[in-house]
Amino acid sequence: MTLVDLFAEINDVAQDLNPKSRYHVDDMRIVRPGRRFDAVFIHDAIDYMLTEGDLEPANGTAFAHCPGWSRSQIPLVELGSEPAATVTEYLFLLSDRDGVERPVHETHRTGLFSELTWLRGLTEAGFRARAVRGKTDEAGSGRITFIGDRSL
Repeated sequence: MTLVDLFAEINDVAQDLNPKSRYHVDDMRIVRPGRRFDAVFIHDAIDYMLTEGDLEPANGTAFAHCPGWSRSQIPLVELGSEPAATVTEYLFLLSDRDGVERPVHETHRTGLFSELTWLRGLTEAGFRARAVRGKTDEAGSGRITFIGDRSL
């Protein structure tokens, strides 16, 4: 597996957990590791695309590197107008090896797009796109998985 993240610190943690994988500090919208893959999987990182202008190059990167299919899973959201975003505030209480605790605050701004926007974006990148509805979780917030098949 080859993993991409904007931040070296995240790649360092991932490297410790998955030492056999390859890592790139790069942007999913423009990364070009110089090879093609059997599949491209984009999970929660796609949430940080705030505009269709962000989604377009991310979809294009997936298409450029994938002979088969791409997959992105996001919460099911239907919006009346776009672009829209949500802000989530996180507060972590971290403990070091000596037991000293410290609070860490993070603010995450993520984009929200309609099903039509996701499907159109994948189609415009060259994929044959479809949405697969998943089982609703206990909280009642079902998910849609968007699959882009690159048929030759």
